[in-house]
Amino acid sequence: MATVVVKQDGSGDSTTIQGGLNQASANDIVEIQDSGTYNEGEIKAVSPVKSGITIRAATGQTPIIDGENTRPTGIEFYNNWVIEGLTLRGFTGVGNNGAGLVAVASQRTVTINNCTIHSCGDSAITTLGDGSVVKNTTIYDIEGRGIDGGVIENLTIKNCLIYDTLNDGIYATNNGVTVEHCTLYNTSHTTRASGYGIIATLGSVKFSIVVNPERSDGTYNQILAGVRSATTSYNCVTGSGSSSGNYSNYYNGAGTGDIQADPLISSSSFKVSLGSPTLGAAQGSTRIGNVDREGTFVTWQLSNLDVIGVDAAATPNDMGAFEFMPTSVCGVKTENIARVLGATA
Repeated sequence: MATVVVKQDGSGDSTTIQGGLNQASANDIVEIQDSGTYNEGEIKAVSPVKSGITIRAATGQTPIIDGENTRPTGIEFYNNWVIEGLTLRGFTGVGNNGAGLVAVASQRTVTINNCTIHSCGDSAITTLGDGSVVKNTTIYDIEGRGIDGGVIENLTIKNCLIYDTLNDGIYATNNGVTVEHCTLYNTSHTTRASGYGIIATLGSVKFSIVVNPERSDGTYNQILAGVRSATTSYNCVTGSGSSSGNYSNYYNGAGTGDIQADPLISSSSFKVSLGSPTLGAAQGSTRIGNVDREGTFVTWQLSNLDVIGVDAAATPNDMGAFEFMPTSVCGVKTENIARVLGATA
């Protein structure tokens, strides 16, 4: 396994991501080692198409792939690719065009982590294959679905923030689909046929927040359910209604620990405020990874307070994609603190 370095200043192996992919072999890493804007699109491995490739941002770098609203797709992934740490924006078109991330030729298994995808003419992510994983990813300003999992099986979606989509926030209708710790805000607000916040017909949805799953414009009033899945537990959904079936918060009725209340969420940061009913309400949840989305356990001692960071072994955690983080405790800045025991507002 080799690493192909992409840098716009010419000090790497290629100045373009496509050029780096052209040099890569199966199971190689294409690493972007700057935070430049790459005006590329339809990036894909050339024939023979290679499996197992990783395209990632180097540590501390935030590269952008900008389709400039002239290219139909961002990256066209192949079997068992990993795409990590990239921002994709400005892709237009219809069908599979207009997607930030789309499979080559047919459904392909992929892992997408810590990406941002916005301003796309259709679904942000589509044509995923069985066993795909999407996590720690932000999606917004999408004219189709946020994540279109279609009828694939065993899709995992974790710790994703999805807002301002014109169709379903998450669509995945087959067996083994799991949606966990996601936040969806203003999905399916369209003059087209209405959709859902999350639809995982044969799967499970848990520990998630769904707000305003349909903003009707007065023409289409089909306010479909915030969440439709085989099982739901410990979610917070508001903005649809309260009964089961269409026009509801929970299509099949609320499950264990599900609530129907205002989560007190910010419309800019999409994090909940102190006093939200979602705090400490995700019974049985665990998290591992980065602090905002999935965090490691940290404890501080400030005065006589125990200040607790995200604990992957402890329950309950908070609903949604983000743990609640106060800004200070006892005058000490606490950007990475998730929960404070013994403190008052």
